[in-house]
Amino acid sequence: MRDFNFFEPYLSKNKKITNKKYLIPIGVFIVIIFFIIIPIVNLINIKKTEEEVVSASNIINSSKDYIKVQEVEDKSRKIQEMKHKIQMLQDLEAGMNEKDIINDFLIYTIRDMVPNDLFFKMITIDPEIVEIQGIAKNKMAIAELKYNLENVKYFQDIFIPAISGDDGSYTFTLTFTIKDVTTNDNN
Repeated sequence: MRDFNFFEPYLSKNKKITNKKYLIPIGVFIVIIFFIIIPIVNLINIKKTEEEVVSASNIINSSKDYIKVQEVEDKSRKIQEMKHKIQMLQDLEAGMNEKDIINDFLIYTIRDMVPNDLFFKMITIDPEIVEIQGIAKNKMAIAELKYNLENVKYFQDIFIPAISGDDGSYTFTLTFTIKDVTTNDNN
């Protein structure tokens, strides 16, 4: 007679699977199911999210406030562009003011240096050189103009290349350069 052990199923014995031929197909089946189910689940989630986005954008676009928001955004963008343009113009103006050597001050300074017996025919003003052509009753008036211009700290290299004429009137040419106030003022 054989003994029966009713607790045998509860004993922990390492049972080995005797049929290994089912193990590989089952693993492949699980992997295939895994690769099929995950993309399907993701596709369903993407579709739901797209539908939510479409419905939300429809709600936003259909509201009256959306039009006002768009107008405010457009005006804000235009304001930013205008501020940028204003800043560029202010920078340009500051640069021009720094380089502005031909201005009213220059004209008035030259005018104040002219003696009584001297008249200008032509003044040519470039950023690098000023050329004056004129007529004087005597050479002393021309020399006085040169002396007066030499006493102005903003003028340099004062030169009279030509004086011609007789005892009645003298035609002259006078040239000088203007110091760059920003760089040469310290010298």
